Amino acid sequence: MNDEFQYKFELVKQEIDLLQSGIRNCDSSLFTIKGWAITIFSTFIFFAADKKQPLFLLFCAMAIVLFWLLDSTYRSIQRIYIRRYNEIEHYLQSLEFSQAIKERNFRDFYIPKIGAGFNVKGIIKYTEIFQVAFMYHNALGACHFFGIV
Repeated sequence: MNDEFQYKFELVKQEIDLLQSGIRNCDSSLFTIKGWAITIFSTFIFFAADKKQPLFLLFCAMAIVLFWLLDSTYRSIQRIYIRRYNEIEHYLQSLEFSQAIKERNFRDFYIPKIGAGFNVKGIIKYTEIFQVAFMYHNALGACHFFGIV
């Protein structure tokens, strides 16, 4: 019983490390996405001004929307990591965790099928992405980022 408890305890610690790493990787990807968005946005503005072609402004608008959706996709993935991290944090602060330590038994701790959390089939995938895209701070941030607001 003691070996099983220790094994599960190590799994919880590893999961926390992996979740933190996943959150950091998403942040890094989001930073890269914003860098590319600025580069492409600036390029289209430059060509529109240099060639006096307003058509490039249409491409500029398309670039904004595409990078906004890409940003939302990565944020929706990051939210999965954050949701699970919060579940573990809540459990670690609970009385159930204290009881598990005393009894040296993790019987009440929920260990999910991690792969199932990343199920990206059907309309659920797009619903989550659009929920993230139209969250107030994300939409306002995208507008402010491109100088619209």
